[in-house]
Amino acid sequence: MGDVASSAGRRAAAVRPDRSPAAPVPSLDFTARVWAMVRLVPRGRVVSYGGVAALLGQPRAARGVGGALAALRDDSDVPWWRVVNRNGEVSIKGPMHGAAIQRMLLEKEGVRFGATGRVDWTIFGWTPEPEEIPAELVVDGYAQPGSPVKPVKRSVSFAIFRPDRPGEVLVVRRPPDDEDLPDLWGLPAGSLRPGEDWADAVRRAGCDKLGVALDVGAELNRGQLERAGYTLEMRLLEARVVSGEPEVPQPVEGVTQYTSWQWATADVLGPAAVRGSLCSRLFLER
Repeated sequence: MGDVASSAGRRAAAVRPDRSPAAPVPSLDFTARVWAMVRLVPRGRVVSYGGVAALLGQPRAARGVGGALAALRDDSDVPWWRVVNRNGEVSIKGPMHGAAIQRMLLEKEGVRFGATGRVDWTIFGWTPEPEEIPAELVVDGYAQPGSPVKPVKRSVSFAIFRPDRPGEVLVVRRPPDDEDLPDLWGLPAGSLRPGEDWADAVRRAGCDKLGVALDVGAELNRGQLERAGYTLEMRLLEARVVSGEPEVPQPVEGVTQYTSWQWATADVLGPAAVRGSLCSRLFLER
């Protein structure tokens, strides 16, 4: 694979993404961090330019990521072909069949493209755990002019399906003074804390917000949303109550407490999804 990638790199060097005079010129520090981050992407997985930028703590620097990859030497060991556009598509344009080369390299690693030429993010997308990213890569080294760097907030939401009616899911009403989604119905959710994995966060939120013990199941969806002061990254997991009965609010401070809960069909999540609820949108799009 190394020889194939190197050869393909030489043939595609002139057509890598963002190799144009209009692309922003990244700093050497930023370039080195992009290369280091892309080296972490495992075989058979892909990440978007914006995804690399977000992992670096600089979600507005997607074009800079493209510029950094375009600056690679032909004999580089950085697996540039594992970076695709936000739609999951090969985005190389230009002569010499660069897009075909990138697709060939990905398919050799087991990545499959759908009929529309897109990769299924839920199968092949790379979203590492926070502890997998070396701290030295996540620094404020670069931002496009006029684009403030925003922190990334990682959260998890969970779907508890009604045992006797699988078409219904447990939904909760947010408090009337909620900053983002006052008085709207949504799924229970919680922020990821240092040292936690996604399942840990679900179990803690189930206890702190619903008063129940949860068994955590499969991931149903994932996505991100740009908010005024931060970028929200979220995973949606399935969960099952193994002990206790849901009760809100709970006497736990420091977390958002809900005002009520109910079993409902998915349509009750529509108003919150329209207002920008990422957990509701992920559930409806799963």
